[in-house]
Amino acid sequence: MGGHMRLLVIDTETGGLNPDRHSLLEVGLVGWENGKVLFTDTFYVYEGVTNLNVEAEAMEVNGIDLHRVISLGITPRFAIDRINAACLSLARGNTEEHTRLAGWNLDFDKRFLLRMYRFVNRNAFQLPRSFSRRGFDCPSILFAMAHAGMIDMDVGDVNSSSAFEYFGVEPPDGKRHTALGDAVATANLITKIIEGMKP
Repeated sequence: MGGHMRLLVIDTETGGLNPDRHSLLEVGLVGWENGKVLFTDTFYVYEGVTNLNVEAEAMEVNGIDLHRVISLGITPRFAIDRINAACLSLARGNTEEHTRLAGWNLDFDKRFLLRMYRFVNRNAFQLPRSFSRRGFDCPSILFAMAHAGMIDMDVGDVNSSSAFEYFGVEPPDGKRHTALGDAVATANLITKIIEGMKP
């Protein structure tokens, strides 16, 4: 591949679509470097409230058992520690390197990450500066590729399921709509996208 790129591919499973109201439940992380998966991590996040704020429709999609979130979930502070450790591993210990995030609908995941950071610091209004402002958002890139005729995909059909099918990517068995399963599939999709963009 031309150039050198490291990405922290992230996926979140949540109790709904609104980060101002709905709980962050699960995080999946994949360290990706030039087409290779370096490491994976996943964990439930328990916000420490009596009643997690979820909607039935979201829970039907992700299939998460809220009792497992409460019993196995780590606090937002420890979740941030896990993310920081992943960033440091990806940067090979270089604390000055900014981590570039990647994902499917990356802005959605970033907004729920910010929710988690705000549990630790109520004054947080953006993700820490250790994260690069530049990210790799798969649907945005595929949308552009479809418009340019680089892929035979209808611009109105750019969703994760159609993209996984088009590029021959499958989440691990039984792991679709889990944070780690979708993060791994997205990391593999990124490799395919970049390969498809080669001249």
